[in-house]
Amino acid sequence: MKVLLINPPRHASLTDSIENLGLGYIAAGLRRAGHDVTLLDASIENLSIDAVVRRVLEEKPRLIGISILFQLLAEIPLSLARSIKRAGSNAHITVGGHFPTFAFREVLGAEYGIDSVVRGEGDVTIIELARALEEGRSLQTVSGLAYTEGENIVCTTPRELVAELDSLPVPARDSLKSVLRRGGKACISTSRGCYGNCSFCSIRAFYGLSPGRVWRSRSPEGVLEELMILARDFDVDDIWVVDDTFIGPGRPGRERAARIAELLIRESPGNPRMALRISCRADEVDKELFALLKRAGVKEVFLGIESGVQRALDIFNKGTTVEQNERAIRILRELDIDFSLGFILLHPYTTFEELSENLSFLRKVGYPLSRVPISPTDYLPRLQVLVGTPIAERLRREGRLGGSLFDYTYEFDDPRVRAYYKTGAFFRRRILPLQQAVKRLVKR
Repeated sequence: MKVLLINPPRHASLTDSIENLGLGYIAAGLRRAGHDVTLLDASIENLSIDAVVRRVLEEKPRLIGISILFQLLAEIPLSLARSIKRAGSNAHITVGGHFPTFAFREVLGAEYGIDSVVRGEGDVTIIELARALEEGRSLQTVSGLAYTEGENIVCTTPRELVAELDSLPVPARDSLKSVLRRGGKACISTSRGCYGNCSFCSIRAFYGLSPGRVWRSRSPEGVLEELMILARDFDVDDIWVVDDTFIGPGRPGRERAARIAELLIRESPGNPRMALRISCRADEVDKELFALLKRAGVKEVFLGIESGVQRALDIFNKGTTVEQNERAIRILRELDIDFSLGFILLHPYTTFEELSENLSFLRKVGYPLSRVPISPTDYLPRLQVLVGTPIAERLRREGRLGGSLFDYTYEFDDPRVRAYYKTGAFFRRRILPLQQAVKRLVKR
């Protein structure tokens, strides 16, 4: 069967070039099953929706898979699907990702022209979907799928999580050379899922929908083999490890991370062959382990600490303490490992005193607020409410969830926090662009 997998056009706020590794795995699995797969990365190729539609009409695929990575930016891939159908394509259009997994009724019930939603991991589901379409069988036989049948939306039984990640093929790297030419980074996945249970995060909720262990890992030997392929075939020396949490739970997780480090050190003794960038929780940072990881090439850590206020950590169900956050930062500094912080300055229940406490925490650890990542649709680092998460359900029960499905909004309990946020929003929306324009004029 002819299959077209699409990474949608990028939002104007996103400038980094990065390969869509999820689609790479899907493409590799479909090819191994004998299908003719084209991987179209509209984000990397900087294609408009109209340009993608023209490619679809030229390719004439039987099955189209569209990746939806972000809830906030979901309107772009959904608009793409609608445009494809309106242009006359008779392909079966399926979408996947965290957002459509939870919002499948809204996605299928609206006028987007989407025929099905892959719920949860798509590696096996997409292959069974292609086979069912090819053989003319009912989609009811495909686990992990939601689809339309007349006026009804049918949701099949949940798909089990892939238990053995080493059984998956090496992901297709169709767009990697283009990514690297644009200054982007190669990616590798060494594990899937997260054993945490954070109330704001869709990761645990996404994997928790399906039977199986929510955190699974590849063998260290398999990881090393893929890293060497990237170095040999693509001359890659800087890699983003896209794992939700690289270290993993307990002693087995630490031992696996240490084994990967040892294999890399053995492969390139004395001088790391490539730079690795990983993500982890604060309570996973151990000085001995991270000293070993540094020797293996780990240059940067994304550390999800979320807050310097204990009540906020408890609301987020982080299972960590402010002291653990401080300790993790201290260890990374002592080892001279660069880091960036996942940090939620504001959430619906923040008091003005807690806002002050959070700002004091950032000053104490020497991390400027300007470095904290902000959503492309926001003005300050506040909690983004994601569909399917416990905190979204809590706010809905409390009657406080506003906005749209793509961008939930809420009011802060404390009127002083509301005033602070509005002031910050005004500064970023009006004053900051003016300052930047003046700087550009001065440079001329």
